[in-house]
Amino acid sequence: MIQINNITKVYSKKVKAVDQLTLTIPDGKIVGFIGPNGAGKTTAIKMMCGILKPDTGNVLLNSFDITKEPLEAKKQFGYVADEADIFLRLKGIEYLNLMGDIYEVEPSIRIERIQKYAQQFGMSDALNDKILSYSHGM
Repeated sequence: MIQINNITKVYSKKVKAVDQLTLTIPDGKIVGFIGPNGAGKTTAIKMMCGILKPDTGNVLLNSFDITKEPLEAKKQFGYVADEADIFLRLKGIEYLNLMGDIYEVEPSIRIERIQKYAQQFGMSDALNDKILSYSHGM
């Protein structure tokens, strides 16, 4: 369950992008944010995911507070950004190790799986390249 409790985000002391948003999304429900540019949709989603910290209020993901327990909260959901530029400066192997850390995959198992699948998909040579250099199909 996602519980959003009175979250607010103000930019530049003038622009209130999100103003006391409260929303409960039960397990299994799909919700979309619809509105014009500047309505606060992206800001609200970024606060839900822990990318931005709300100025007021809180977000609970399956009872884990995204601000107080970020790792546990982030294990509860998946997020795909409209632009994947957040990890572009990491090497492929760095990204895979980050995900392994987040999902608590044992290092020995992680190494074995990375080697196996990188070889299987012909990507072993690309693991030390920055993600920025990858084609969109990778």
